[in-house]
Amino acid sequence: MKKVLEKNVGLIIYLAVWSALFCWFWLGPVTGNEGIYALGAFYVLLPASALVVSVMYGAGRGRMRYIVPMILGLLEMLLGFLTFELSNIISNGKWNSWNGLDWSLCLFSLVPSLLGVAIGEVFRRVKQ
Repeated sequence: MKKVLEKNVGLIIYLAVWSALFCWFWLGPVTGNEGIYALGAFYVLLPASALVVSVMYGAGRGRMRYIVPMILGLLEMLLGFLTFELSNIISNGKWNSWNGLDWSLCLFSLVPSLLGVAIGEVFRRVKQ
């Protein structure tokens, strides 16, 4: 169990940041500051976390480095749905007000994550 936790510490860190942003939206003082929350969460914190986590996975030899960028992109899209989309659905009281998943939101973590994997790969090769 300890070995699994050590291998996936980067993903655990990202999930902690993701969970904190989710809780801050629903429990914190976001009212009136939605724009600041969106800029900070979706365009700064999650992409930066994805970059750092992916560097960690890219520096390793495991197969997770190929899967992590997709996971992080899907998690960012899921956060967008569970915050703003779900809030809109709840306020309207109708599920038919939902416009679908915003797949373009995946790119804001996917691209830095792919870059992070490449940087980690370079670090690993230089280290050898």
